[in-house]
Amino acid sequence: MIAARVNVALALTLFVQSQPVTDPVRWTIVDAARQSVEHGAVVKVKLAAAIEPGWHLYSIDQPPGGPIPTEISLPPGQPFAFAKPIVGPKPHTIFDQNFGMRVQLYTRSAEFILPIKVAATAPHGTQTLTVQTRYQACNDQICLPPRIANPTLAVAIK
Repeated sequence: MIAARVNVALALTLFVQSQPVTDPVRWTIVDAARQSVEHGAVVKVKLAAAIEPGWHLYSIDQPPGGPIPTEISLPPGQPFAFAKPIVGPKPHTIFDQNFGMRVQLYTRSAEFILPIKVAATAPHGTQTLTVQTRYQACNDQICLPPRIANPTLAVAIK
């Protein structure tokens, strides 16, 4: 009887672990100025992460030797570059026994300010800004494999 209960519990655990988990983080990007920009101008855009309750992701400044930090970059081939370092929100810092270290994480939401410079050679008209975000979402029981999100924003260049 005990062996049957153990087998059922093991089967349920394997079933739950094999089910795909939807992404608990939704990324959006918006133009803080909401206007057209000139060649060579710097515009601040906001990259926002909406994090489902019970989940978290790790800071952009997470020290090495622990969980995977959130990484924000601009894929090549677009007329945009970072003008200055990214400004992120102050993370929560806790001791995580799984990693044996203090970790920096965001819960519920996180907003990053990205200072984006428009290339002097950018074509006139609407161009698509793509921001690549690599992150890992975890809860108290599991960490999902790292994922990549590519939110976009239409930028009008005059």
